[in-house]
Amino acid sequence: NMIRLELNKDADPYQSAANYLENWLAEQALKVDTDPCYYIHYQTYTHPQTKQSLTRKGVIVRLKADGFHADGVRAHEKTLAGPKEDRFKLLTATGTNFSPVFGLLADDKNLALDWMENIAESRDAHWSFDFDGYHHRLWCVSDADYLKQFSELCSRKHVLIADGHHRYETASRFAREHGKEDAAQFALATLVPMSDPGLLVLPTHRLLKGFSTEQWQAALSKIDAIFQRSVQSDMAALEKALDQCPAETPAFGVVTQTGVELWQLKPALSIRSITGQDTPKAYDALDLSWLHQVVFEYGLGMTPEDQSNQKYLQYFKSGDLAQKALQELS
Repeated sequence: NMIRLELNKDADPYQSAANYLENWLAEQALKVDTDPCYYIHYQTYTHPQTKQSLTRKGVIVRLKADGFHADGVRAHEKTLAGPKEDRFKLLTATGTNFSPVFGLLADDKNLALDWMENIAESRDAHWSFDFDGYHHRLWCVSDADYLKQFSELCSRKHVLIADGHHRYETASRFAREHGKEDAAQFALATLVPMSDPGLLVLPTHRLLKGFSTEQWQAALSKIDAIFQRSVQSDMAALEKALDQCPAETPAFGVVTQTGVELWQLKPALSIRSITGQDTPKAYDALDLSWLHQVVFEYGLGMTPEDQSNQKYLQYFKSGDLAQKALQELS
């Protein structure tokens, strides 16, 4: 039912979402916790490759929405005007964040992780349920001492947004336009410590389609000056080669209908020097920045809007599904 709030398809989706929210609150299908609290959220799942059971541990909080800062909330991707305007209209109509920003919390001394585990091990979860292959547990923490501890340890940490850049920027705009309202100054966020052993970041595979052989060859003529391309015998060899790449060197695998290659960035290059874009130096360490800004945008001529609208792109969580879709294009 939450889809009626988050992605409503009625004629006026924003007002319709607001009406649903108002009705559900009146019916007490949804309730508001009146006491200040944090929510500890454990998600237990099975690693899709190793089949190991893992638990990702996060805290649902309200995060100060005042833009991006080096010593506060940091971004790793660009945003587009269209999705932000859509989210802003929804936030304006409802006054509510329906899905949290997903943030990675700097926690090198495991203070946040210890805080969560101490609470989770000392009491039963308030909610426990299974959904879509995941086991969820949720603790509502309203103890004044615990709230103070977590607030203080987070006040000295930065947060890197892993998902939800558009939501956070929308919340920041909303905060600026509603300066006198305390609640409007914050965004809903789930913070997961970077040191959490259950934090698993798996690749999302991209299928390119709609380009002619001539367009692809023209792109490769640019790519050859930027990436060292090496042919691999098969997918197993590619995975081994990727594992052996230095962590500080952006690299990714490229599979076409004719073969498998490893693309590894050549030394002494920056995204700014190639594209002319005002790209932060930190982006040079990110594989995805090189893939989207250099290969897709600079090499193939795809605009950010093309990429956001998936004009030439299709995303897959499974490498097997991506390869099957590639084969079906032939």
